[in-house]
Amino acid sequence: MFARLVAVAAGSAVTLMAQQFVELRDRHLQRYTTDRLEAADVDGDGDLDLLARDGALHENDGHGVFLLHLPGTFIPLVAGALGYRVRDIDGDGLPDLLATTATARVVRHGVPGGGFEPTPWSIPGTNDAALDFDADGDGDLDVLDSRFRLFRNDGRGTWTDVSAGIPSPAPAGYPNGAADLDRDGDLDLLFGGLTLWENLGACAFRDRSAGLPLSPYLTGPITVADADRDGLPDLICFALVPSRAMAIHWRNAGSFQFVDVSDGTFPEEFDLDRLWTAVPSDADRDGAVDFWCPGLGLMRNSGVGTFALDASTPIPPGRLAIADVDVDGDQDLLVDGLRLFFNDGRGRLSEERAPASSAFANTQFGSWYVRTADLDGDGDEDVAGTWQFIALNDGHGSLTPLPPSRMPPVPANAMVVGLADVTSDQRPDLFLFGGTRGLTLWSNDGRGGFRDDAGLIPRFVPQPNVPTLVFGDVDRDGDTDAVTAYGYLTTGGLFTLLRNDGAAGFTLLPLIPPAIGFVHSPVALVDLDSDGDLDLLAVHMSVGPAVFLNDGTGAFPTAVNGDVPGDRASCVDWDHDGDLDVVCRSRPLSGQVPEFQVLVNDGRGGLRARTLAAASPGITLDEFWLADVDDDGDLDLGGARGPDGPGWFANDGAGNFTLAPGLRSDGIAVRGRVADLDGDGDPDFVDATRIALNRHRQIEAPWVARLGHPVRFELNAAPGYGSGPRAAAILLGTAMLPRPVPLGTLGNLRVDLASAHAIGPSPLPAGGSTLLDLMIPRDPALVGATLVAQGLVLDGLLPSNWRLTGVASRTIRR
Repeated sequence: MFARLVAVAAGSAVTLMAQQFVELRDRHLQRYTTDRLEAADVDGDGDLDLLARDGALHENDGHGVFLLHLPGTFIPLVAGALGYRVRDIDGDGLPDLLATTATARVVRHGVPGGGFEPTPWSIPGTNDAALDFDADGDGDLDVLDSRFRLFRNDGRGTWTDVSAGIPSPAPAGYPNGAADLDRDGDLDLLFGGLTLWENLGACAFRDRSAGLPLSPYLTGPITVADADRDGLPDLICFALVPSRAMAIHWRNAGSFQFVDVSDGTFPEEFDLDRLWTAVPSDADRDGAVDFWCPGLGLMRNSGVGTFALDASTPIPPGRLAIADVDVDGDQDLLVDGLRLFFNDGRGRLSEERAPASSAFANTQFGSWYVRTADLDGDGDEDVAGTWQFIALNDGHGSLTPLPPSRMPPVPANAMVVGLADVTSDQRPDLFLFGGTRGLTLWSNDGRGGFRDDAGLIPRFVPQPNVPTLVFGDVDRDGDTDAVTAYGYLTTGGLFTLLRNDGAAGFTLLPLIPPAIGFVHSPVALVDLDSDGDLDLLAVHMSVGPAVFLNDGTGAFPTAVNGDVPGDRASCVDWDHDGDLDVVCRSRPLSGQVPEFQVLVNDGRGGLRARTLAAASPGITLDEFWLADVDDDGDLDLGGARGPDGPGWFANDGAGNFTLAPGLRSDGIAVRGRVADLDGDGDPDFVDATRIALNRHRQIEAPWVARLGHPVRFELNAAPGYGSGPRAAAILLGTAMLPRPVPLGTLGNLRVDLASAHAIGPSPLPAGGSTLLDLMIPRDPALVGATLVAQGLVLDGLLPSNWRLTGVASRTIRR
């Protein structure tokens, strides 16, 4: 089996520029627009590219993998253009660029090898509802505009008004399409409102509408196709009318005579009311036209003009376009210009998309804060969003939402406010807040599901609003307690201690008299004075951070203020002296840059302020995180940058920060979390709308694995954890280990070595990536097999500087 999978092997290492982070998303077709995309060989390399209405181009590499060119970078923009299309206007076999402005239509002619001439040419007629078709059979496109004026093209940019050759009066509807209905080699015309013109040649037409059956419902787009394979094109229309939906099939009897055979053509159970549109295509390559029906499925043609609905591959609602994007001879499907479905040649679709990485996107209630913990006991970090949304990690950064049946049956807007093992079973439990019960505890069942432990927490509705919880063994009795700043109206304390009594549950106690005069927000329970018990770090926007020292019994008689203003804080060992320091951020005034301070701990809980350099001029960090993103031994700064979304600032080792590129975002300022989501030992980022995996050492499989096509593994290794020669190897196998095997500083081994072959090592340029492309043979026995790859980065000659990446996998499809 493995020999067939690696038939064309390794050797194809290519260097790429590295990005620090990559957001998990569809790598075949980048999400850019909801407009329908047009297919044409714009770059002249023999495959179909995809043009968006605004001039953006998805350039095809020949395998259905697209590189996005934003408007103006590949397609030359036309001043005042409202939209772009691709047509061979001059009949030279090259796609021309057709741009529509508010007053006219202009064309840039295509040139051999791809691209367009710099000088635009004007097209006569109106700019709306025009029909471009070859009226005179000379190979170029003539124009019938919305005023029913016909302009003949000489193929060299000269247009002649030949409207005298068209019938009068004008049709009631706009042009619906052009097709050779009588098989005489020229294009006849159909119009909305039951009008049919026969092409007599030389741009002359006559009205043949009398041959059409009478129907008040033929108002939608008309498909011209030989449904019954008798050699003559028929007319099919799916029409939505106020009282009902209609499916109409008019069989072509020759000589422009059509017979209504609608009854029995389509199945009775076909739910036309759910039909948005229908796109004709020979989906299964049997020579008969089928229809892709968004929201329903594929309407398969029996071959004699009757259809049956195949709902085995549901198609989401939306605007459809078809194109053979992977050059395998069948028509693939694009929905709304965002989602790409590959056809296996028999009308069966498989959507190419990244794993369920945007687990929090488009949920019913959204999310704000996120938290991470190993909820299902499989050794990786799962994610919980504040609006009662939980997703389980597969071990390499792909999240699957927990089914509603396994979610706690609480109010839908209940918020996840804490994850901690408070039942002493080595499983993180879930604290929810919402509804009339206020704060509730749900015990982890070990599989990522939860059960209600209603009796463990007294009825407790924190005030004034959603509680912030921090966890730790405050009283040193061996179980996990919790502290919240809210509840002071109930207990009378500045904070409330939820003291864990083991199996008996929690007792609410006032913690710290409110003599300080401010309601602080707790940040962490950590040992700041090195005496073995947990102290409380809290923060208030006016007076900044404060440390409340634990006397060893769970009481906090001593308060130490940081003497700097700040509304956000984090505990880290900034100066590497073995104790925890405090980094805080001041709330900036309008237009100012936030100032960051590190409060250096003297080892006894005393804090001495030191100002850090501003993060970046003109950028305000709403939230911040500290992590060694580039593995150079110092802490880098990450945070949400208002409308620009999250970003990272690299530390130069002296506390000076520079904005580092590479973290793509959706422009949403949210509160995120840093965690190792893919198990490769470096910090990744997750928030309510995205996952961004750190590519410091990362392996990815950006393409779908299909018979007869290459599959790609991309290994990225940025500099940072060594200084000698750099190399990389890939372990390629067909199975993963049941659980990761720790290998010390190397990291976790994930690939089952019994099924694996080592490819490499090969030299790795600084800041680069290596690519491994393997051709999948056209062997049906391989369908369903899985390829698993894990990288090994050798940075220098010392094994202590070598690191394993996470894993990337692909299951082979037809």
